[in-house]
Amino acid sequence: MELPLDEWRLSCSPIELYTLAALLGGEILIGVPDPFPGWLTEEIQAAMDEARQSLVARGVLASRSEGEVGMDVVAAALVGTLIAPRTAFLLTHTVPEPSSRQINIYHRPPLTVAMEQREGQWVLRFLPDTDAIVHQVRELWSLDAQQAVRASPFSLPESVMEEARQVRPLGETEIQKRLEKAGIPSASAGALAHTLANPLQNGALVAIGSRRGVWDTGGLGMLEGENGLWLLRSFSRQQDPWIECVPRSGPQLLADVEALVKRFLPPPEE
Repeated sequence: MELPLDEWRLSCSPIELYTLAALLGGEILIGVPDPFPGWLTEEIQAAMDEARQSLVARGVLASRSEGEVGMDVVAAALVGTLIAPRTAFLLTHTVPEPSSRQINIYHRPPLTVAMEQREGQWVLRFLPDTDAIVHQVRELWSLDAQQAVRASPFSLPESVMEEARQVRPLGETEIQKRLEKAGIPSASAGALAHTLANPLQNGALVAIGSRRGVWDTGGLGMLEGENGLWLLRSFSRQQDPWIECVPRSGPQLLADVEALVKRFLPPPEE
């Protein structure tokens, strides 16, 4: 019996992924680090030749006459979506312990592909539809019935947020002092200081889309502490990076995610 679309998988090393992409004419994979930093040309070619042999042995590639190779149809569909997406979403999640995850999602109608690195291997899989993109965010960020932080929205320079994170070992009081020094009202500074001193998780969703040859980017962040949930949005003020901090409940933040995804997905008729 044929497997449902979302049960097909492809697991490959970073060099094998690059090799498959190159065979399909891909040059850049959004959200994927270069597997050959600082390598010589002959070293890259040798590594790709070895990767090609491994892929042939596993049945992902098939040798043909005159040195040509054919690619498994599922692998071609998965990797082909990666190299020429209409939209890409880069989803990250971090918890206080040194543990983080990133899921890259690529959409080129009619296919949507999710990719995640596990134990040094890239694992690619189809998503059943574009609604599954929001589901991935909800699941990774555990968005449910979280309460919004009890505070008013405010903005601060990105450098101030970074400084506040760095002094976390000094305690909540010191974090609040740094925030107040930057001009943040005491009540809001206290609320953010409590979150930063007692974090549960944080994450980001970056959207990259192409429409009629023009690329656009957008995104949002999430920060959750013992006192509730924040929505974080980056923007520029006089060419300096700033962050808008808005208290959000779990359902409200999920609605923000849905709006961002909808904005970047191509219209059905395109």
